[in-house]
Amino acid sequence: MIEEEFAFFKEHQKELYGLYPEKYLIIINKEVVAAADNIPDAMDLAAEKKLEPGTFLLQFCGKDEWAYTQVFHSRVSFA
Repeated sequence: MIEEEFAFFKEHQKELYGLYPEKYLIIINKEVVAAADNIPDAMDLAAEKKLEPGTFLLQFCGKDEWAYTQVFHSRVSFA
């Protein structure tokens, strides 16, 4: 389920960014059901809607793939 919501987000990211720039989106069944300025507010909205954990995607809506990509750097070398 969550994989489908994330695929929907990635497929429609540009469109969603136009509607919800720099917002945290709650996505269920390939539909944005709420948007908030920060994670605590988004979680409050999820609680108000009585959404169960694991039944929705909470995703930051940024301009490009950096909205959902993390890069980790390490100075460790393996010999």
